[in-house]
Amino acid sequence: MEKKITLVTVTYNAADVILGLIDSVNSQECKNFSWIIVDAISTDDTLEKLKNVSPDVDVDILCESDAGIYDAINKAVLRVCTDYYLVVGADDRLEKKAIANYYKSIECHAPDLVAAHWLTDGKLNKPMKGKGWLVGMRGVASSHSVSLLIKKELHEKFGLYNTKYPICADQLFVKLAVNGNAYIKKEEFVAGEYSSKGISGTDALGFLTDFFRVQMATEKNKCLQVLIFALRVLKNGRKICK
Repeated sequence: MEKKITLVTVTYNAADVILGLIDSVNSQECKNFSWIIVDAISTDDTLEKLKNVSPDVDVDILCESDAGIYDAINKAVLRVCTDYYLVVGADDRLEKKAIANYYKSIECHAPDLVAAHWLTDGKLNKPMKGKGWLVGMRGVASSHSVSLLIKKELHEKFGLYNTKYPICADQLFVKLAVNGNAYIKKEEFVAGEYSSKGISGTDALGFLTDFFRVQMATEKNKCLQVLIFALRVLKNGRKICK
């Protein structure tokens, strides 16, 4: 079978969490994928622990400094040689049938995006439709990491991830693609677990402001977005003031 999927992971001092991801990658029932890891010159044992990647996995590790997570992801995307890629964070986990299920999704058609279900803190999340105005990317697709298979060709039309959005560049790219009539296929399987401990889940004010900028750039009703942003700031006041 022709190799069509590449995993993309960005790491920096991820030694405490990376083994869980490695185990979930090694345990994939379908081994027909590549894995590109971009490491921002970790000073802990991250690179040492990457030696636990199974020899059955075609892994490419790039070690160099970057200008943020999306700069690093862009470096990986430029190295992708398959039709599709899937972003997985160092503290994310894939279900054993994730790659196999993604292959089933693309074998008969060639969707631009495949949105699957995902878990966060034990809660099941599903792709939505028509809620982009309210909840952004997951209102039109799914979580960017773990549960969204992306056709590399989309970057030829919509560009790479915009590093001017340090937390929500993924939201901007996916919403621009969907608004630009990218064909998205929504699936019922659970692809894995997306960690809530990344910057989008821990920097409340940073996420809210970056998310607001994306919404203003991708939604027509600007006044509504200002109102929603104000309400979110009030709702998350305690988190913001910590």
